[in-house]
Amino acid sequence: KITKKYFGFVFSETHFKPLSSVDARNDSGIGVKSEIVQHQFFIFDYSLAPVFTYKKYVDLDRELTYNLSNRLRIKSNNWGDYGASITYFLIYGPNGNSFHKVENQFTYKITDKTVFVNKLFLLYNSENKDSNWILTSGLNFVF
Repeated sequence: KITKKYFGFVFSETHFKPLSSVDARNDSGIGVKSEIVQHQFFIFDYSLAPVFTYKKYVDLDRELTYNLSNRLRIKSNNWGDYGASITYFLIYGPNGNSFHKVENQFTYKITDKTVFVNKLFLLYNSENKDSNWILTSGLNFVF
């Protein structure tokens, strides 16, 4: 069914050595998420946020830019203790450069407060045509 649910959010994400030309990258912002479709088996949502991006390049100085982020996500629903989602994240800068992230996430609920998370990212930076795959695993704790 089509829904009209809106949520505010704050986020910050840091990657060390995400691309060969970048030592560190942090994207932080505050925005609005809209749940567009809620189905028995999946949820589709979209978010929009202004983003402050900090980059430390390998061969250059630091850079702070103000950008706009867009995110589309399809998230599994009703799989019991297992979950999955596919997220496309785009940060578009005022100079026409863009940073893309495709994230495949798989989760397993260990307890009501603990979730095992496995993520596979594909990162791409249009500024220097650089890309990279990153695999991460960890635990999320809910408070």
